[in-house]
Amino acid sequence: MAIHAFTLERMGRPIFVISAAIIGVLVLTAVAADWIIPHDPNVGKLEDKFLPPFWLDGGRMTYPLGTDSLGRDLLSRIIMGARVSLMVAAAAIIAAGGTGTVLGLLAGYCGKIGDEIIMRTVDGLLAIPTILLAMLLAITLGPGIGNLILVITFLVWARFARVVRGDVLSLKTRDYIALAKVAGASSFRIMLYHLFPNVLNTVIVMATLQVGYVIILEASLSFLGVGIPPPHPTWGYMISTGRSHLATAWWISAFPGLAILLTVLALNLLGDWLRDTLDPKLRQI
Repeated sequence: MAIHAFTLERMGRPIFVISAAIIGVLVLTAVAADWIIPHDPNVGKLEDKFLPPFWLDGGRMTYPLGTDSLGRDLLSRIIMGARVSLMVAAAAIIAAGGTGTVLGLLAGYCGKIGDEIIMRTVDGLLAIPTILLAMLLAITLGPGIGNLILVITFLVWARFARVVRGDVLSLKTRDYIALAKVAGASSFRIMLYHLFPNVLNTVIVMATLQVGYVIILEASLSFLGVGIPPPHPTWGYMISTGRSHLATAWWISAFPGLAILLTVLALNLLGDWLRDTLDPKLRQI
């Protein structure tokens, strides 16, 4: 009952309300993109190119956020870009979180040679500059949504593995783990039924915080031209196409950049809220 009241109290805080509202709008927009976009995001009119947002001189309500160098509606492209970004982020986080959690459980509980191999691999991945390795892998595998998800999964799983291993090293010394061993429980059963439920909160918080990182990584690769290829509209690619027109058509890069900023900020705030809410020490306050 106390935990329930604690959670309700925290859900009423402005940080949770604002971040949840932004993420909720973003998800709904991405899901309903096909029905709410005012124009085809990949089709433009050259006579309408470089139109400013509607509140500036020369702007039109037909294109609320303006148009790009090919006369394509920026609002429609940003909405479809949200779908692409969230789809890539969700798939990569699920794959990386699952892989990292399994390997973290194995490394922390089993130890010995397996722990050394897994953790030295983790150290190696975390030591290499992320964007450099991401570009190398993306160029090697080639452009495409599937390949990009594989690249991000390969780069992110190590973060989950390190954190989960640290939790498992602490948990496996607890009395209930010793009792499970005495009762004859197998290592698989102990990891699945005794350790995994206790690291799940950590994995959820990690996943929430890593979504923002994945979105930035995907946008960076698209900006550099090694991410998702056209005609798929992505926020990073939109920023890239507008960088040569910043002096005359700043909105082409500014609005996709603002979308990334708001999304990552909301996800990070939600992750902080989840960390505070799921922390058992804070629940006892």
